[in-house]
Amino acid sequence: MTGTFLPILLAVGGVIAGLMAYRNVQRGGARFYQLERDALLRRASFLQLTALVLLVSSVGLLVYWQSQQAANLEDIENSGVDSAEITPSASAPPTESVVVNSQPPTLQIILTPTKDPAAPTPVPTSIVRRAEVKNTGGSGVYLREGASTLTDDLEQLDEGTLLTLLDDEEPIEAEGFTWVHVRTLGGTEGYVVDIYLEEFKR
Repeated sequence: MTGTFLPILLAVGGVIAGLMAYRNVQRGGARFYQLERDALLRRASFLQLTALVLLVSSVGLLVYWQSQQAANLEDIENSGVDSAEITPSASAPPTESVVVNSQPPTLQIILTPTKDPAAPTPVPTSIVRRAEVKNTGGSGVYLREGASTLTDDLEQLDEGTLLTLLDDEEPIEAEGFTWVHVRTLGGTEGYVVDIYLEEFKR
């Protein structure tokens, strides 16, 4: 509105100014010399021409702005239609399919064999080694408390006495002899020199 009103206002002002200038020249022309009156007339003509140019320009601008506004409105309407046509329709969200297994899970039972408490625990059998008193010339040999002739005599073993050879310790080398740990049938344990023993061979 402001853009169209301003040219019209200027044109009207120019026309009014030109008319007033021309009327003043006509009324007071007799009071001036000829040259001054001609100058005033030329000035008035120039003002009128300027007013006319302004009026024509304002009318042209008014027509131009009206056509521009019409073109803008048409563009807006076309853009609204195009945007409505281009806008894709909202598609339905994909649905998730849930597969339900109708068969119940199979329960697998694993039977662990239990140990029978009544069953006897196998005990490793140890090999019992037996020996007989030999090579004493019939006088027998002493069963000593330790692997030495200086230890106490526990028992005198006659020729042919049966003894159990114990494996709890290795034979002991002392005083030039090899002493073996043995047990009598009565349960007495001691040491005997190995040269007076003969092990039973199975």
